[in-house]
Amino acid sequence: MLVNKVDESATKVTLLVVVDKEQIDKHLNQVLSKLSKTLSLPGFRKGHIPAAMVQKNVDPSVLQNDFLDSILNDVYFEAVNQVKIVPATTPQVSIKKFVPYESLELGFEVEVVGKITLPDLKTLKTKKAKPTISSKDVNKVIDDLRLKEATREESKTAAKEKDEIIFDFEGKDQKTKEVIEGAVASDYPLILGSKSFIPGFEEELIGLKKGDEKEFVITFPSDYHQVELRSKKTVFKVKVKKINSLVLAKLDEDFFSKVGPFKTIDDLSKAINDQLSSEQNNQLKQDFDNKIVEELIEKTKIDLPESLIQTELDRILEQDKAAVASRNQTFEQHLKDEGVTEEEHTKINREMAIKQIKAGLLLSRLAQDLKIEVSDNELDGRINLMKNYYQSDEYMVKELESENNRQDIKNRMQIEKTLDHLDKLLNK
Repeated sequence: MLVNKVDESATKVTLLVVVDKEQIDKHLNQVLSKLSKTLSLPGFRKGHIPAAMVQKNVDPSVLQNDFLDSILNDVYFEAVNQVKIVPATTPQVSIKKFVPYESLELGFEVEVVGKITLPDLKTLKTKKAKPTISSKDVNKVIDDLRLKEATREESKTAAKEKDEIIFDFEGKDQKTKEVIEGAVASDYPLILGSKSFIPGFEEELIGLKKGDEKEFVITFPSDYHQVELRSKKTVFKVKVKKINSLVLAKLDEDFFSKVGPFKTIDDLSKAINDQLSSEQNNQLKQDFDNKIVEELIEKTKIDLPESLIQTELDRILEQDKAAVASRNQTFEQHLKDEGVTEEEHTKINREMAIKQIKAGLLLSRLAQDLKIEVSDNELDGRINLMKNYYQSDEYMVKELESENNRQDIKNRMQIEKTLDHLDKLLNK
């Protein structure tokens, strides 16, 4: 098959294809075989009519349409692979020449991902931070464990740091005076100094005694996990029900046996150190992966067709609106809570869409250049692990075997291996 690629622009090409006679014959025979199963001719059984007889007795327009439908996809994908382009849209197809079942010339106009120019990997500057677990970190975990096993003695004095305070609270929007969903509780236990509440909240409770009531304003953090509460000024009203002084558990055999299979403080300290090291190494690797992808995005040149950006932008917007709807909120209210206009929101999403597209493309290209592959054994091993995790969900177990999901998992594994390669390369 002869393929001529004509570059219309950095992100649009036309493929002019001259189809081989062998390929024409192959698809013609496939179509005739299919049509023979529906054709009735005296003296022949359906499905057993010779191809030449089928061709003479079927409607020529039906045969031609079925033939073209059959051959177009195969020719297109073979041409794409031959000239090594990455299509971004469905092609516009034109028939340049067609002598029925003798010769065929086709044109495919398609938007594509433009040239990808990766940086020299030796110039990348991102490094993975070194783990820094100290005895102070280990001792803090031990103190937290002792706190969980602590005995409680009711206190008559004012609440101080490390006391447990039992209280009722209610939060109202400072502007609307409406009670905020999720900001109301009774007999809520809180250890002062644990930093488990909104910043500034625990400090307001220090010095209060049993029976005291207090009202104060707290501003939710700008990065709070509930988007609608970010930076929101909230009036909290609290009433103290009880204050407990906590007596930390002693570091003895009874304590060690309660928190795990340990006999000494050294056994416990080693286990904690190993766990913290594992968690920190995982976090450092995740941070490195994120930062190296950011650096690659910044240093890689990719021409992206607008249609590809718009498709990703539409997908992000659809996800946003679904998330907003799940909170029983209008999209307009969501924008108001975010403090952005629809135009600003689209601009932010557009930047995100471009980054996500570039990340996927450059990592895929990098994997190809580095010849990073995922074997069938590796893929089967990962899928079996996932099946074990979802073993109680028959639908998920079945879905893991679908060809699309297998390919998605394989692609993710290839990206993981590519990032692991960069880790070894840059953090020797």
